[in-house]
Amino acid sequence: MMKTNQSFSRMVILMMALCLLGVFALESFAKHGEGTVLIIKQNIPQNPNAPRSPVVNPFFAQLEDTYVLLGSTSPCGVVAVSLVSTSGDNYSANFDTDDWTIIIPVSGNPGHYTLTLVTESGAVFEGEFDI
Repeated sequence: MMKTNQSFSRMVILMMALCLLGVFALESFAKHGEGTVLIIKQNIPQNPNAPRSPVVNPFFAQLEDTYVLLGSTSPCGVVAVSLVSTSGDNYSANFDTDDWTIIIPVSGNPGHYTLTLVTESGAVFEGEFDI
């Protein structure tokens, strides 16, 4: 019985630590700069007969002068990230959401930018902005 109580206590402490880590990550994101908050939306398939299930969007992003700070409010595996623009940007990376945030470089040149995220399960999320 003692091992069960210790295991439960350790699990509760771990969960509390993870919650605090998430709060600190969001707080540092909010204090990071005076950038523009970007809207990240799920890209819904155009086929009306395609099966769909509700997906929670854990992603948030903020545009700074020369980069986008991309984050996740909860771990959801490794996410393929790409940023392309009409001004020549073409960047891709793998974002391990266990790390909470990643910095995506942006040229800052005038143009239309598209940030695309693809989760391991195949869900696609997009954010667009203009500079």
